[in-house]
Amino acid sequence: MAFSTLSSRHATLLAAWALVASSALAQPPDPVKLLEEADRLAWMKAWSRAEPLFSEARQLFEARDDDLHALHARIGQLRGQLPRPAGPR
Repeated sequence: MAFSTLSSRHATLLAAWALVASSALAQPPDPVKLLEEADRLAWMKAWSRAEPLFSEARQLFEARDDDLHALHARIGQLRGQLPRPAGPR
């Protein structure tokens, strides 16, 4: 009896977790949050990590016809694609 109760509790918990996880994965990323994170990384000079976020944010802003934010993201994306110096200056 205790085993079946424990199993049904686990099954219920697992189903609830799957529902939450699937709804979180189904939501498109927020371009404003992507842009904020990309800017944060850029300020830390982590351009190689920021560039993909700028790129994704640009695409999402373009889909929304938000030209100002798309331009901001595009400029960050271009800066992230510039070659990096080989060593310390």
